[in-house]
Amino acid sequence: MKKSELKEIIREEVKSILAEFGGRRAGGYSNDPREIYAKYPTKCAETGTPIKAGEKCIYYPKHKEYFCLKSKQAREYYDWKMDVDVLGRPW
Repeated sequence: MKKSELKEIIREEVKSILAEFGGRRAGGYSNDPREIYAKYPTKCAETGTPIKAGEKCIYYPKHKEYFCLKSKQAREYYDWKMDVDVLGRPW
């Protein structure tokens, strides 16, 4: 298989994936909060609980804050996420 043919196949696959899922974050915006796995150890902005590297947490990029999954803010995030998933974005 030629290199140009391989590039074309990859390009088509990427287009189909983006069309199916709506882009990199499925229609989200860069400042939207999201679930991540901590790359480095940090602390929960609400409770002060240590978050280890590799542990799942909620990240708010606008304020650059991390929240552990047991925090009140994490529950609010999951409520917001459910609303967005079920009802769609209000804008």
